[in-house]
Amino acid sequence: MILGRSLFQGVTVVAFSVFAPVTQAEPVAPATPEAAAEWARSLENSGGARSQALNGVIMGWAEVDPATAAAWVVQLDGEYDWLVASVAGTWGRKDPQSAAIWVEGLSQGPRRTTAYRNLGMSWGGRSREDAIVWVGRIQIEEDKQAAMGGVVRAWAMNDPTAALQWAQKSADEKIKNSMVSEAVSGWVIKDRLAAEKWVGELPEGDVKKAAQEALKNAPIIRRRTVASGRPSEKVGQVAPLFSVKTCGGQDLKLEDYKGKYVLLDFWATWCGPCRGETPNLKAVYEKYGKREDFALIGLSLDKEVDKPLAYAKENGCEWVDGFLGDWGQDEVTKKYDVHGIPSIWLIGPDGKVVANGLRGDGIMQAVTAALEAKK
Repeated sequence: MILGRSLFQGVTVVAFSVFAPVTQAEPVAPATPEAAAEWARSLENSGGARSQALNGVIMGWAEVDPATAAAWVVQLDGEYDWLVASVAGTWGRKDPQSAAIWVEGLSQGPRRTTAYRNLGMSWGGRSREDAIVWVGRIQIEEDKQAAMGGVVRAWAMNDPTAALQWAQKSADEKIKNSMVSEAVSGWVIKDRLAAEKWVGELPEGDVKKAAQEALKNAPIIRRRTVASGRPSEKVGQVAPLFSVKTCGGQDLKLEDYKGKYVLLDFWATWCGPCRGETPNLKAVYEKYGKREDFALIGLSLDKEVDKPLAYAKENGCEWVDGFLGDWGQDEVTKKYDVHGIPSIWLIGPDGKVVANGLRGDGIMQAVTAALEAKK
């Protein structure tokens, strides 16, 4: 497994908002995933701290033991339906049949419908044919359409032309518009410019409106900052240069990566949500890490350099990791105006910020959109 039980054993969890400027506090080490989840649930949600902590803990747990994580997450109220859906998607990548049984057992309503959609995306990414057979067995029409929408989105990430042709065959206008929207949402991840061109050439009507709305809501377009949720003022600006040492003691200069896309991750081992992003970062690195035009750089805000070194070794994180030291004592976070972590940025070959505030699946989506657009 990607994180193993190390996500919970020996994790130092700091009891304050991860979005506030950091001061060191006495660490607490939840011994079990259940304890870590209960700790996250106990937080005040000022600045979204509880939501982000729950996301980090639950998604790391779902990578290790999706069935138990799923059983725990259904205790949460409707405010966290998105997290239930995320567990369905993560479980679906590992064992879609078991995930489908769990989703089917959820109470009928928005929570289950959203979970069906996420599972459709995961299953569709594994095997579209098997996923379509599964969708055909779903009894509730709303759930069926949500699941099929997820399958179509995953399909469009790989073959947008075929996905859009299929989406437009429905005789039901409402279903057609929904499926076209899903296909465009998938296509924009693969090739944003081509998707925009196709939508722009559509005749006026409901299909075009649905497609335009999908473009508007695409993650690569709606870039957000972690701390405020407002559109980032940094996007389009030149990323501040920095020169630091890696955790291994070598020189690390951002200017040496000019001409490449750079995924920059401000993080720390004591930050639960940061650790929760490890599977997403590993997935990006495994897919693009060997490309000449891409680099992934971590910037650790741990007080002691041995902690990020040990974490990288334990979890198989093979990318370059710079060491900034204790938060508030470094200049890089000040240059980047980082007020909360994880803070994940994508910088273009020209040195300008492409996106920031990236989290979860949005990390892969942003990197894929940028690299695929070059082809």
